[in-house]
Amino acid sequence: MRAVIFNDNGQILMVQEKKDGGFSLPGGWADLYDSPTEATIREAEEEAGAKIKITGIVALLHRTPYKTPLSVPEYALVFKADFLGFVKAHDHEIIQVRWVDPLRLPKLSDKVTKVEMDRIIDAVLNNRTIFD
Repeated sequence: MRAVIFNDNGQILMVQEKKDGGFSLPGGWADLYDSPTEATIREAEEEAGAKIKITGIVALLHRTPYKTPLSVPEYALVFKADFLGFVKAHDHEIIQVRWVDPLRLPKLSDKVTKVEMDRIIDAVLNNRTIFD
């Protein structure tokens, strides 16, 4: 589960991963019995300290072709969300939380490829949904 979280200036919220120093969208694995929206809201708060409101689905991505090394099949559900405010400090796995211009992304984490991010950003900016 991932969230593309916008502020009033059209920037997206990204987190810098401690594991590799790259940036990704806030998100993570769904816990057992979580709904997709519950998991995404929880992960945004844990990773970025952000309270969000889910406003739509951006993508259902088949991530397996982008993974190296190939381990287990993986699908990612990406939601569009509005930013409601920061409610706590970011997670211990995160170096920093930063607003970025969606057309000028920082160095990305190994958790996401440039191709995937470009597709996600394009879908959001053009009000489309990706189904893989």
